Amino acid sequence: MLRDSFSYLAEADRPYRRLLIGTLLVIASPLIIPGVLLLGYAVQAVKNASEDKKLPEFESYKTMFIDGLKISAVFIVYLIGIIGLMFLTSVAGAINDTLGVLFFLMLVLIYFGFFYAMPGIVYLFSVNKSIKDGLRVSEVVRTVFSFRYLKVFLLLTAVYLVFSIVQILIAVTVIGLPLAVLTLFYEITIYCWLISEIR
Repeated sequence: MLRDSFSYLAEADRPYRRLLIGTLLVIASPLIIPGVLLLGYAVQAVKNASEDKKLPEFESYKTMFIDGLKISAVFIVYLIGIIGLMFLTSVAGAINDTLGVLFFLMLVLIYFGFFYAMPGIVYLFSVNKSIKDGLRVSEVVRTVFSFRYLKVFLLLTAVYLVFSIVQILIAVTVIGLPLAVLTLFYEITIYCWLISEIR
């Protein structure tokens, strides 16, 4: 599984073109629109990998933008739910200390559960690019409570930690900084392939 994820970019047609455009989008992502495009591309990358297809080309930017907006909307809905629970927790605490503690514990559980479930939400959305699928909480819960999901999540975490260490080590030099930036998009393609394996 891990070996195949590292070759997802390399096995694509014209991988250096993808690497260049993807890196430019990563650099420009704080400008929001490039970030939305990058999210949309990641959605298609997950979908392609789940269908045993190659990494997608940067072609239909309109579709990428729409997909990026849709996956953003999914996560915004979840975040609104968490913010709503935070408000209820504060109200519960004002009414009764014990009730406030119970709501707080529930909030902590849901908060960390949400971050654990994020790859699963991305996968469920990406299969059909459906907001409804991404918000189907019962299906999300069923997906994340599996040994396969735990394995994928641990691999995602391991890849994140390894890349973070490598990027810090090579970014301390002037020559290494551009290389560190180039690894960011490559890292995203690995995440996409691993998320596709949740199926």
